[in-house]
Amino acid sequence: MPRHKRIWVHCAHEKMIDVRKLKPNPRNPNTHPRVQVELLARIIREQGWRAPITVSRRSGYIVRGHARLEAAIQLGEKKAPVDFQNYESDEAELADLIADNRLSELAEMDSIALGAILEELEDPEMAGYNADEIAGLLSEMKRRPLIIRKPARMTWGLFCIPTSHFGKIAESVELISQEEQVQIELMVGDEVKSEDRQ
Repeated sequence: MPRHKRIWVHCAHEKMIDVRKLKPNPRNPNTHPRVQVELLARIIREQGWRAPITVSRRSGYIVRGHARLEAAIQLGEKKAPVDFQNYESDEAELADLIADNRLSELAEMDSIALGAILEELEDPEMAGYNADEIAGLLSEMKRRPLIIRKPARMTWGLFCIPTSHFGKIAESVELISQEEQVQIELMVGDEVKSEDRQ
């Protein structure tokens, strides 16, 4: 994929490093299929660098950004933005290497909200979804009924009342509780008393 324009660096980083000097971690269990690297290369080419490659000062290996390195090489970039980080042990470094990918896997995507955003984008593939995936999300949006629930009428108040003044304010609280569905919390000393009045 030849370079056709300058690729801007928008992310914070410590140095621009020659990509030939960057060392992938030999213990990295994550593999990056060709389609992923090509898509990432396209995003970097169009949007610039939004995240640096993280390198451990301890080992000299990449901890985050193996796919970004592959994309940079595919783009023909000579240098990439690098953030150097300290790790107190080999274990801490390996844990961060794994967590970088694992934590994102645990996220749950709202397909309806996602489809709505993709529909707004001029080029939704720049968000990382191919044409078939986008079509499926938009189709699901149209199939799923829109449910609108009328919210219950509720007034909520929190009153922190010194014990010595509780008796004087109780009458006022009683008047407030005449409203429909009022949640009242009375702080008496260190104790919180809650009740629903209708």
